[in-house]
Amino acid sequence: MNDQNTAYYGLGMFNANGWLGHSGSIFGYQTIVLHLPEADTSLAFFINTDSPHEASTTMANTITKVISPDHISE
Repeated sequence: MNDQNTAYYGLGMFNANGWLGHSGSIFGYQTIVLHLPEADTSLAFFINTDSPHEASTTMANTITKVISPDHISE
């Protein structure tokens, strides 16, 4: 991330409302790894599915709504 905290994606990492992470998918698998530095909390999902890439994003969004309502991964 740059000094102004305006970069939302770089070197394979993204910033989703405070959650730093990386996701990926290939033929039947999806993964997403997130870390919320201010809460020292990390999440990792490994999903077996052929559904669109949004499945792991939807799961991350749903879980972060519960555990960190001020920082929802979108």
